[in-house]
Amino acid sequence: MSHFWLRTLVVIFVLGALGNALAQVVPGTPPPNRPVPKQGSAGNSAGPSAASSNKFLTIPGLMPLSMEGVQRDVGLTPDQKQQLKAVSDGYVSSMQQLGKSFRELSPEEQQKQTKDFSDQATQFARNARRKAEAILTPQQLQVVEKIIFQLSAAAVLSDPGLQEKLGLSPEQRQRLAGVYEHAGEKMQQLQRDTAAQVIQLLDEEQSTELKKQIDTQKMR
Repeated sequence: MSHFWLRTLVVIFVLGALGNALAQVVPGTPPPNRPVPKQGSAGNSAGPSAASSNKFLTIPGLMPLSMEGVQRDVGLTPDQKQQLKAVSDGYVSSMQQLGKSFRELSPEEQQKQTKDFSDQATQFARNARRKAEAILTPQQLQVVEKIIFQLSAAAVLSDPGLQEKLGLSPEQRQRLAGVYEHAGEKMQQLQRDTAAQVIQLLDEEQSTELKKQIDTQKMR
């Protein structure tokens, strides 16, 4: 595999790690004309109760805290985890209610009120981050911010243009390419291992049906 694609895999992985929690607990806004599922109906399991049972923390600006390894590195106490979970659940609930209110508007009203809803979402995010930062000690917050910088750096340093602006030497670029290549190979192996474990959980009939479903999706 070329260095370009290996670097791309790394960038996707890093960005996915940063956004994974939010993507899992905050549903996307469907097209304006799509009916809004009723509370408790099938396929509407992403309500506040579902978010509360999710083990990830969803705190804008502090997304690495959703990773258990980061929580250990930061040294979160059980009480802090509980407080942060409350902040996360409150934020998710507010965002879901905001999204529900937006979807209930007509397409015309949605266009008129998009900025208002966006401003509210921004304010919810700021409030959640402010509450979360107040729970952490200054030292813990410093560790989180360092991790955020490291993850961000890993995501953007694959850009040759940025490497040029930073004045990276040929040796630095070569070593950086090696890091990306090694990480890409590890992620490829992880993907293969995960795929093998997933398929082993299915019986022959389920595996055949899954292949049909995948082939159907490809035809669309």
